[in-house]
Amino acid sequence: MQTLDDYHWLVSDTGRDWLVRVRTDARLSSETNLRKSGLSSTRATLVAEQLELRRRAAQRFQHADELFYTAKSLQQATDSRIATYKATRFAARTVIDLCCGLGGDLLGLGARGPAMGIDADPLLALLAEINCRTLGLSQASAQIGDAYSIDIAPDAAIHIDPDRRPGGRRSVQLAQHEPDLTQRSEWRTHPGGLAIKLAPATDTQDAFFADAELEWIGHSRACQQLVSWFGPLTDRPGRRTATVLQQDGRAATLVGNDAPPLRLTDHVGPYLCEPAAPVLAAGLAGTLAQQFDLDALTPGGGYLSGSQPLTSPWHQTFELIDQCAWREKNVKRMLTAHGVGPLEIKKRGVELDTGYWQRRLSGREGQTACLFILPVGRRNLFCCWRGVSNGTLRARRRRL
Repeated sequence: MQTLDDYHWLVSDTGRDWLVRVRTDARLSSETNLRKSGLSSTRATLVAEQLELRRRAAQRFQHADELFYTAKSLQQATDSRIATYKATRFAARTVIDLCCGLGGDLLGLGARGPAMGIDADPLLALLAEINCRTLGLSQASAQIGDAYSIDIAPDAAIHIDPDRRPGGRRSVQLAQHEPDLTQRSEWRTHPGGLAIKLAPATDTQDAFFADAELEWIGHSRACQQLVSWFGPLTDRPGRRTATVLQQDGRAATLVGNDAPPLRLTDHVGPYLCEPAAPVLAAGLAGTLAQQFDLDALTPGGGYLSGSQPLTSPWHQTFELIDQCAWREKNVKRMLTAHGVGPLEIKKRGVELDTGYWQRRLSGREGQTACLFILPVGRRNLFCCWRGVSNGTLRARRRRL
């Protein structure tokens, strides 16, 4: 059983030296060899686990191989791209980051200005503090503390990542989170402003959110989190927004409006648009459809149909080259006619094992394509090229 003392050892110069040695000497990569080299069983396991966690963190954090994690805190931490983006909203304010975990948001806040992380778990407070020191963030630090009793200056902003599993099971119900709703309601009117990190699927119908800006944020074809902004941190009170973080670092925000209901159609235009995950999570497919004059092929706007090859950060566009009813022989004939090899399958509104059919229908050679399977009248399969720049996929249209 690993103790807090073991983690103090891990973040010490001695522990860091072991991490470097194992990373650079393949002979030490197994726990058995680490024990033979003089480490206790507990610390050998700790070193091996930390290196594995750093490997997992590489796609999510800058300087991932220098930071310290636990498995649970890594899973829950805000990644570097989102943390950097969120930090810009706080400008030069001092920020108190409650329930800071290993410091995912704290590192972004500390790179921008003064920030203090607070966590009731001594281990997480230690890791957050060490991570701030490791990155040389002189204006950021972390300490053990109770979110209920901490004294926060009126001009300081609050960021909090509440515990969504206080009873052991994850919940998207606001009333089930800790700190409790009473405490969060007090912070809601804090003069310096409040930001609450939440799961994208959180139930936002609660009156608690009435004057908040609700922002769904994501990148890499996923929606990673929802942030509710209050007080002076709110750019658009009462609005829902969807922000897509692009590869070049720019943020594109779609602001919800009073768009009319989606126009459902069973006529498939020459272009199919797939809204980005944050747009769907925010319920803004209608806003997107209104802005680009699109019709919905599925309830909720998961797939939209249009007449033009549109590009935007908020959706990906595919050009239809063929369609047929969902029968294996029809599909194979269509794919062969278009010289399709590697294949991706997407679906909505149908029960289908996409992994099975992707393996069964994909070829090793030929054009890369994407099949969309959805119920639209009697036609429920569309074949589209993928991989052209600017998010638009083009191909010569052909009918079988």
